[in-house]
Amino acid sequence: MIIPEKPRKSWPDSFRITNSLLVVRDPVRAVIEELDPGKHQFFPVAFQTKRGKEIEGQWFVMFVHAKQDSIIMERSRINKSISAPDKLNSFYSSTTSKDIVVAPARQSGLNLWSEQKFRRSLLGSDELMARLDEEKLSFYPKAFRATDLSDIS
Repeated sequence: MIIPEKPRKSWPDSFRITNSLLVVRDPVRAVIEELDPGKHQFFPVAFQTKRGKEIEGQWFVMFVHAKQDSIIMERSRINKSISAPDKLNSFYSSTTSKDIVVAPARQSGLNLWSEQKFRRSLLGSDELMARLDEEKLSFYPKAFRATDLSDIS
């Protein structure tokens, strides 16, 4: 059961909660499941206020187990750990710049995946993001889209 600390008038279609768990509404789950059937896990969860009132919609905790090595490191903005330089902790992105470059040739046909080098990362294909946009669904993270790079394999 999910009980938010603060009330809201409306809730986004997806968001992260404690321990970086991703929660999605059913329309988001349906699009992801259509594009990547059986690749990810969705567990129904009750979502209600502190007073016990159900928050409208069917909600799921989502686990993305699919991983691939698709980021082109030398073309991306990367935050390397100072204490462990051989480990990669995070990457940067924004909706207006190409901070993360992903090579489609390195992908294995997935539309949603975690990057192997980064903890708690989540990337989505252009197709997934376009479908979510068509349905007017918000999704985390909106900025991480594949870039077509024909010169990189």
